[in-house]
Amino acid sequence: MRYWVLLILAVACMIAGVAVCFSTRSVSGVGQQVAAPYLRSSITPSDARALVAREKDVLDLRSLQGINLDVAREIAGFRGIVNLSGLRSVPSAAVHELAKMPVASSLQLNGLSQLEQEVAAELGGFPGLYLSLNGLRRLTPEVAAKLAEYGSKATVGSTLHLNGIEELPEPVADRLGSCRALGLNLNGVVGLDVASAPKLARFKGRVLSMSGIKRASDEVISALSRFSGDMLDLSGLEELSPGAAASLSRFGGDALYLSSLADASEEVLSHLARFDGHLELPSPTHETVEPENGPEKDRHNP
Repeated sequence: MRYWVLLILAVACMIAGVAVCFSTRSVSGVGQQVAAPYLRSSITPSDARALVAREKDVLDLRSLQGINLDVAREIAGFRGIVNLSGLRSVPSAAVHELAKMPVASSLQLNGLSQLEQEVAAELGGFPGLYLSLNGLRRLTPEVAAKLAEYGSKATVGSTLHLNGIEELPEPVADRLGSCRALGLNLNGVVGLDVASAPKLARFKGRVLSMSGIKRASDEVISALSRFSGDMLDLSGLEELSPGAAASLSRFGGDALYLSSLADASEEVLSHLARFDGHLELPSPTHETVEPENGPEKDRHNP
């Protein structure tokens, strides 16, 4: 069961990590796939209804600069990825409708640079596979608490993408540590202090990804190593002390990613070799270290 949950998360996050999402359609009956983004800055409810009926898998509406309640209600019927990353703001009533999308759907709102509490509360109720808010640069504790509810209505999988956040003050880390999603991606965070790390490590999901951190104190690494999930991604970490390596070797999950740790000492590598799971380290052939009693698992790659 654990393996399949991780696989679902990996697939969802692979889709979310695609830099440009396009819907596709066949051309001239030959099965050629072409980009079909909607290019207008506004849309009527009837236009939205027609697009939902026509498009498959991806509804690319990044060109939209505004959305009203009726349009949101039509879009909410789409089963797949909805990209609304051109929006710089969105009414809470419209988000309330979008939050009714099917559980197999995903929502990209990467153009939002800030969130009001009312909008964050509506997004917290979104039931889909992933919610992408990579345009946010900072969160208030109140907004973080509302977003932390995301995942509570998901029945298949849920990953919250907040890859634009660069700093996590302790009150924000504390709220996100209570996030109810299965995956939490904070790959824009470049540093974490000793007060915030234990709060974040309380996250009860399966995957915690913080690949933007290049350096961290032993205390911070020790706190993160106590994350109780299955997968910890610190693939941006460039240096590690023997003490920090010993802490990570005790991480209780299935996979640990340290693919930027290029100049690790023999002592550090010796500690890491004790990790009982899939361990990814840099090498000339980008080899991975596997436990003797288990196969390599798919990587969650946000």
